[in-house]
This record gives sequence, structure tokens and C-alpha cells, in this order.
Amino acid sequence: MRILLAEDSAASRFLLQRAVEELGHECVVAEDGEQAWEIYKRHDPEVVISDWIMPGLDGDELCRRIRADADGPYTYFVMLTSLEDKEHVLRGMQAGVDDYLTKPLDRNDLTARLIAASRVTALHRQIVEQQRELEAEVAMAAGIQMGLLPTAPPAVAGIDVAGLCLPAANVGGDYYDLILDDEDRLIVLIADVAGHSIGSALLMAMARSVLRREISGGGSPSEVLAATNQAMYADLVTAGLFITMFCARFDPADGQLTYANAGHNPPVLKREDGSSELDADGAAIGFLEHVDFEERTEQLEPGATILLYTDGVVEAMDPGEEQFGEERLAELVETLAPQGADALVYVHFHLDSRTQMTTTDYASAGWYGWRWGGGVATTTVSEIPVGTIVIDVVDAAGKKLVWRGWGKDDVTSRRSPEEAEEYARGVMAKLFENFPPAH
Repeated sequence: MRILLAEDSAASRFLLQRAVEELGHECVVAEDGEQAWEIYKRHDPEVVISDWIMPGLDGDELCRRIRADADGPYTYFVMLTSLEDKEHVLRGMQAGVDDYLTKPLDRNDLTARLIAASRVTALHRQIVEQQRELEAEVAMAAGIQMGLLPTAPPAVAGIDVAGLCLPAANVGGDYYDLILDDEDRLIVLIADVAGHSIGSALLMAMARSVLRREISGGGSPSEVLAATNQAMYADLVTAGLFITMFCARFDPADGQLTYANAGHNPPVLKREDGSSELDADGAAIGFLEHVDFEERTEQLEPGATILLYTDGVVEAMDPGEEQFGEERLAELVETLAPQGADALVYVHFHLDSRTQMTTTDYASAGWYGWRWGGGVATTTVSEIPVGTIVIDVVDAAGKKLVWRGWGKDDVTSRRSPEEAEEYARGVMAKLFENFPPAH
């Protein structure tokens, strides 16, 4: 093993270094805590043996710094001290010390400590390797899962469609789909398996297969949900999970929307005269073995907008742990509906009047928005491309919307708060020039 020795006494340092090397280990030495910290960052030792009391950085603080280094491998820390009182021992353990050696040095004690260190560090390396393998497998599963989502919305004359899914973890239970049936009617699906685990993702893949089979058979939305519940009930009960779903069928020939709901968040329907929810009676898939799903219809006029979403959108927390909520979502739809589907489905940055920014981090945002009718946007807004950040300026209380604009961004990228703030400030200067305020 590579062992870092931090000891300000030259005599003690010489004796300990010789003992370590005679046991067959590589030893690097430091004369004080600061030097030890710099050597640690360069050499990644498996074990640190440090004197407690040293000038400048003492052993206690050296241990705290090493434990705070989350990117480095686990380092077994042995404190070398002549202090034997329980208060010092407790303080060292709280700092992250693994074991102690008392002065004067006993060779058998040193040997025993290094045997324990070898076992612990080997176990940690094994765990790290297993974690890397698991992360690689999960990343592969995430890629497969994202491949099950629509790569692009189907082309339907007179309908503006956009969709986005951002899992809370690498994989999750959110799913949406856009399918044209044999009569060129648009089938819209959104679903959410309880939980954010690999099991949820597997069940969602199964649900997708069942749903597509039932849709290809020509069933109505209520029939599709009923057949899906019948097919998946036993598996969901065994897994102890359930799935909420919303299924709609839109006929562009006559503007009729037919839908059924299996316990999912009711989509928001925006018309010229106001907004409403599309809800219908029906239990979540997997709750009951036999369910009669209510089926409803709506006659949509040109200009109508529908937003389908999962609960991660309204349950998202801001830094103050306040949920985004259904009221804010309704306001968002009310404001952005005239701008088309793209403006409804992308990440939002909120700035208050003091230009302090926070980021709304959606826990699990499966969005789907569409708008029916020609003339979706004005000439200015129609230039907004797919991949849009919505910038909100709100008042100091963080409640009242003062202004909203759009800026280009890659919505799949992850920005740090600092990067996001710098980006948003630059975009804001241009937005005020190009877009009129929307009070």
C-alpha cells in the first residue's frame, strides 16, 4: 500500500517510515499537515498516518479535509498521538479517523492497523468498481428507455405538437407516446409508474408494449385503459406498484377529442374563453382488477391548447421548498398557450426583480403539449426554435409574473446554478430588445 506519514518530529518520522517500509509498504512523508495535504492530493495514498498535534494544520483538520474530498478514493486514516483521553478520541472519530496508534510506537500495533487498513481499502475499491459497473448498466438502460419515447411528433395537418421527458434519476417510470391510427387520428398517451427505480422503468416498458398493442387493435381510449389494466394487474400487484395513465384520441377531421383517465393528473385545456381540466373517472392501473373507465369527449375549436404532464411538474420544489403547484402551471399555460407547443414543454428559469435567480428543477417532468389550428404564432414568435428556455421575471415576492421571454438553449444539458445565471443574464439583455413585455 502507499502510505502517507505526517509527523513534525524528525526522529519519530524516521522511525515510523523505517517501520512502514520494513513491512513492505511504500511510504511518502510530510513534515506538517499542510505539506501532507498537498502530497495527499498528488499521490492518493491508501493510508494516512498522521500526528495529532502539528504546527499549522493539525491531524484533526487534515482528516476533515480528506473526508471532504468526495472525488478521491477512500483513505484509511490512523491518528498517531500520545493523548489517550476519551474526549480527544471522540473528536477524532467525529472528524473521520479510522484508528489510533499511541506513542511510543509498538511495531505489532502498527502491523495490526495496517492489516485492518488493507482490508477496508480493498473493500472500498471493490464497492467503487461495482458502483461503476452498475452506473454503466443503468446508463445503458436509460438510453434504451429514452429510445422508447417518440423521436419526433407525427406530422398532422393543423396540429402543433411537442414532447419532453426528464427523469428524476437515470431511469424512471414516466412515459408519453404519440401515435397515428389507421384513420389518421392522433392518439396521445401519458403515464407514470409509481417510484423512480429500475423496476418502474421495466414496468413502463411493459406498459408501452401493451398500450401499443391495444391501440393497434382500434380500441377507444377507455377500452385501451381497461385492456391494459387487465393485462398488467397481476404483475403490478406482485411488484407493489401502480401506473397512472391518460389516453386521448383526437380526430383532426372534425376536431373531436375523446379521452379516458386512469388516476392521472388531469391535463389542462386552454380555450379562448378560459382553461379547464380534462378529467374522467377511473382508478390507476393496478389498483383494481376490473375497472370501468369513464370516456368523455370535447369539441375543440381552432386555437385550443392541451398540456399533459406528470406529477413531477407540479411537485417540483424551488430552493425555498415551495412546490411549483397546479396554480402556477395553469398560469403558465394561460400565458404560453398562444405561443405554441414548444413554449409549453421546456425548462423554466425564474428571476425576481432584484435579478437573483433560482432554478425550478423538475423532479420528473414528462410534458406533452399540442395546439390545434392554423396561425400558431406571430412572425416574431414563430422563429423560436425547438430547444427553448423560458425566462420569467417576477416581482420581489416571487409571485406576480412581470415579464416572460424565450432564449435558445439545449434543454437536455445540465447547467450549474452559476452557469445558468450567467447564461440567463446574457439572454435577458437580448430578450428585452427582441420581445415586448407580457404583463
